[in-house]
Amino acid sequence: MVNRISVRLPVEGLLFWKLSGREALSEPFTLALTVLGTDARIDRSKLLGQPVTVTIPTQTGSRYFNGKVTRVAVSAMSIAVAHSELLKVL
Repeated sequence: MVNRISVRLPVEGLLFWKLSGREALSEPFTLALTVLGTDARIDRSKLLGQPVTVTIPTQTGSRYFNGKVTRVAVSAMSIAVAHSELLKVL
């Protein structure tokens, strides 16, 4: 088993950085996915409405979160890397 979170994104050139979220009984889950991109020219608007799958390995198998990109925002930029909050899944 590979001990890495993997993310299937609809745009090339983005790397997984951080995942945070909330999950509760009888409520929809929400996830915020932060990704890194080395090309600031990536058209982030192409991500809106696109499906995303996050796979988290566990001791008993994998856990999958499927959703759609509902918000894209750039949170910081440096010469080498652009940090983007990519996903809020409802």
